[in-house]
Amino acid sequence: MKISRILVLLQFALPAALVLTSKPSPQHALGFAVVGVGIAIEIWAIITMGPRRLSIMPEVQSNANLTTSGPYRFIRHPMYTALLLASIGLTFSPYMTWKVIATCSLAFVLAAKSEIEERQLRNRFAEYEAYTRKTKRFIPFVW
Repeated sequence: MKISRILVLLQFALPAALVLTSKPSPQHALGFAVVGVGIAIEIWAIITMGPRRLSIMPEVQSNANLTTSGPYRFIRHPMYTALLLASIGLTFSPYMTWKVIATCSLAFVLAAKSEIEERQLRNRFAEYEAYTRKTKRFIPFVW
């Protein structure tokens, strides 16, 4: 699927631009602390799902299982949330307006990817609809 490849390319390119233009310094400690929280959530999500079941493409793999434990108890896409958190932290390390635009663009990309995934998950797993009613997509209790 062509749109999927474009979304994945943007999912990597936007954070890469943020990383390459960030500078660790004491005045950016809060931003890097937010990056650390994002990394911790990412590791938790990977351990919960299992590294062999990961895919960068939004299409649901034939051997996929529905994961609803670990961080997936609170949000449906913790890896996307983790990437957004890390990007937000990098946006302020140091702050630049274009970084805000890049992070907002990344949020749009991840929302589009999650839409593709969720359509397929609804078709594949009967219990997915009930799961969506008790969890939010990216931010617990909010979105």
